[in-house]
Amino acid sequence: MHGSSNLRVPQIFTFDEYGVSGHPNHVAIPNALASALNTNAYAELKAYSLVTHTLLIKYSGVLTPFFIRLGHFMAFDRNACAAAGSRSSNLAGYLTAFRAMWKHRSQLVWFRWLYLIFSRYMWVNDWVPLKASVGCASLFENALLIYFTRWRRNQS
Repeated sequence: MHGSSNLRVPQIFTFDEYGVSGHPNHVAIPNALASALNTNAYAELKAYSLVTHTLLIKYSGVLTPFFIRLGHFMAFDRNACAAAGSRSSNLAGYLTAFRAMWKHRSQLVWFRWLYLIFSRYMWVNDWVPLKASVGCASLFENALLIYFTRWRRNQS
């Protein structure tokens, strides 16, 4: 972030404390950014974090709207992320992201193809203010995320 105040960057988008995939670098970013935002140098900067969802929701792809409605219907997510800014993509946006990945073909290993086909994040993203990101997914999702994050750390 060195020098970003000279660039007049109005907002930054990053991961939440789970890092979407649980990758250590992704998990570390929001903590570092939150520390920087606590200094006076970045008082005007707004930061938003991408809400991490469980595997079922994360890889629901085009079925995402169905799962969102189901969550509301079953009262899993009725009040969760009320302040979140959800951003949806259309087919043109999906194809733009697909073409961007295609330009980096060496990165398109088998699991990234699955991501392109099934990932909810290709279609819908939930953004919350960085400091308000904790607990934005449903309570059930948060419990699962915490469990699997701890389990994954114990495996390494």
